[in-house]
Amino acid sequence: MMEILVNALNIKTLTMLFAAVAAAATVLTLAMPYVFVDALDKRMRAVAIEREKIRQRERERMAQENQKVTLRQTPKQYVQTIVDQFNLSKWVGQEEARLKLVQAGYRGHAPYVTYLFVRMCTPVLLFLFSVLYLFIVIKL
Repeated sequence: MMEILVNALNIKTLTMLFAAVAAAATVLTLAMPYVFVDALDKRMRAVAIEREKIRQRERERMAQENQKVTLRQTPKQYVQTIVDQFNLSKWVGQEEARLKLVQAGYRGHAPYVTYLFVRMCTPVLLFLFSVLYLFIVIKL
């Protein structure tokens, strides 16, 4: 059995075998774009068509509303009033916080004012919550 295998695997046979594998790999490589169609191109076209539909729908909506749509956020009036009354931008305002808000995607003045308001109100609310919890729930 081993002698038949050794006799069959001589140099000529191995050369023919490797040449056949190389030829098959070359044909497969050249035929691959024709056999397997790339679905990415179809998906990109479908996304572009859908995006255009969304744009058209939004243009129609804006034309029907007949009002100017702004992307900038304005802070709530009561939040802005409290921040201005306590002058929080001077006392607790930090450029690091503003930069982190910008990095998080919250650009503009409104998120910064909201941050200052929450920063002032959170300790007070947590204190009230803990007092209520201690004296009502636990009953100290």
